[in-house]
Parts: sequence; structure tokens; C-alpha cells
Amino acid sequence: MDKRTQIREYFIAPKPSFPIKWILIGIAVIVVGAIIGESTVTAVMVIIGILIGAIPIFTYLKAKKRYEARPSDNQIDLWLQEDFQELVPKGLKKLGFDKDEVMGDEIVVSGPIIWQLQNIPFEDTMWCVGNDNIARFSIHKVSMFFITEKGLGIYNCIYNFLKNVSLNDSTDEYFFKNITRVGTKEESSNHVLPNGEKLVSSEMFTLDIAGNREIEIVLSDPAIEKYTGGKLPTSRAEKAVNAIKKLVREKN
Repeated sequence: MDKRTQIREYFIAPKPSFPIKWILIGIAVIVVGAIIGESTVTAVMVIIGILIGAIPIFTYLKAKKRYEARPSDNQIDLWLQEDFQELVPKGLKKLGFDKDEVMGDEIVVSGPIIWQLQNIPFEDTMWCVGNDNIARFSIHKVSMFFITEKGLGIYNCIYNFLKNVSLNDSTDEYFFKNITRVGTKEESSNHVLPNGEKLVSSEMFTLDIAGNREIEIVLSDPAIEKYTGGKLPTSRAEKAVNAIKKLVREKN
């Protein structure tokens, strides 16, 4: 399978559960057949009992093989970061920056999207909880920050991990002196999960310019964790916040 097929398989391959219920039912049918004691009936019920238990076991083993053949959690994380790196030239081009103009490495902040969004097919909106209990997502909101002598260049997009496509691209440039706040904060948002629950306690990455909110990215929310059954780490965003704050202090 190619890389994108493997990524999709990571999200769609179901985690199998051992069919103990069907095995017990099959055993019960065999026992009942033995109790009846009529050779023909007993033989039929034994065959039925074996089939009741054997078919689910075969299905389970097939599903288990498929599930275990998926890419690892670490591989998915690595591929996502590689894909983000491939967005760097696109961001520079849209901002009109040369690589030589940028001071240091770009800073990337991203957050999951599992709600309906324009230009994103809802069937592409997937998630999977890994073996480390961390939820991983197929659609991401991405902001990429480029530091120059003049100020801060920002490339924003919605990234479809399944298709390696960025959508709803936009760019902005700001002087450091106009950045009035950068950080994370907890507040409600207008996003609604597929089950109808609204996000009311979201931890967000926010960037304010001259007192106006310009960028906000949902990093985590108890409702998302409850809905997906996995955790959403935010340490990467915190590192980005600290890096941008440091640069703003140095430049002002």
C-alpha cells in the first residue's frame, strides 16, 4: 500500500474484540445437542455449535491481522510532521518570503477538526485512538509562523492528512509591536461536535493583534476527549507559544 492508503487504513481499520460471546453460545449448542442424545440431532447441533464459534473466530483473526498491519502510532505522527514540513515552501511562496529572510525555523501550531467545515468532505473527518491512548485526527487546522527582521509572517490552512491537501489558505504579516497577546486560554467556541455537543471549555491557542483576535486554534476540549475516547496533548503548542513570546520580547 502507498503512504496515503496506509494512513487511511490507520483510521478506518476497526479494532477487533475476541468473540467470547459467540464461542460460549457455540459451546452451549453443542452441550444441548449432547444432552438430547439423538444421534442425528446431536450431530447437527454439534456442527451448528462449531460453526457458531468458528466463523466469528475466523473473522476475528482476519480483522486482527488487518489491524496489526496498520502503521504504528509513531509512524503516523512522523508522517504528519513530514507533511507539515512540506507545507513550508507553500507558506513561504504565498507570503512572498525567501528562505534566507526567515530567522530560525518556522513555528507550527495545529489543532484537530472533527466538525463540519466548508470544502472538507465530512467522510474525510476521522479520528483514531492509538495504543498510547492519544487521539489522532485526519483533519487539522494549521498556522505556520515565520520570523523575519520586519515582523511575523503567518500561513494558515486546513490540512487534509488523508489526501495531503491544504485548503482555505490565507496569509498575514504583522509587526512585532502590534502583537498584543499570544498564548493559550480556556474559553467556549462556536464549534459543534457530530453528536450535537458544543465545545464550551476549549483550550485554545490565540494570537491578538492590536487587541483584536486574529488566530484561534482549538487544541483540546473535554468534550472532544469524551467523544473520541482519547487524550489530546498540547505540549507542542505550549512550546510554540513560548518561542513566539520570546521573539516578541526580544524585538520590542
